[in-house]
Amino acid sequence: MILALLIAWLSVRSGFRGGWFPDRLTMLMVSVPGIVIALALIFVYTSLPLPIYGTIWIIIIAQITRFLAYSNRVMSASYLQIHCELEEASDISGASWWTTMRRIVLPILWPAFIRGWLWVFIHALRDVTLSLMLFVVYNQTIGALMWQLWMDFGDYGFGAAIAVILMSVSLGLSLLIARPTMSLKAAEVK
Repeated sequence: MILALLIAWLSVRSGFRGGWFPDRLTMLMVSVPGIVIALALIFVYTSLPLPIYGTIWIIIIAQITRFLAYSNRVMSASYLQIHCELEEASDISGASWWTTMRRIVLPILWPAFIRGWLWVFIHALRDVTLSLMLFVVYNQTIGALMWQLWMDFGDYGFGAAIAVILMSVSLGLSLLIARPTMSLKAAEVK
């Protein structure tokens, strides 16, 4: 989400000549299947001298690559809703760029940031392809564990129990994050 926030700032507010390019590049990842991203990362990181393949970091890089477009869309839309005059007024008042971001822009963007994180979390939770392709015995993810329980061991009950726990965690996080918005809407109705 932090990377998406920076890319959204580049494309919406920066004014750099090529600020649109990272935004368009992230949108290309929507059209690429997860298995292709996983294979590309395997080829890249087995040929480079970086010791990333076989660690949890390759799965994190794959998930970021796969779902950056979703988080970037959320943050770009949120940035477009904030008028640039807020930042200009802060600049005229003598605030630095960092102070403007920290005290004005980020508090306004915070609800979108949290909801975008939840949206990407739920997408990443249901995506098993990347973790199946990139896991090894000592960096097993929950998705790969469930797949092994169902396919290799035939333990459907334990795999279903893990799925229920994941669903409960997702539901709890969704309700926790959506609760402030629901209470605000209830207050507006009264």
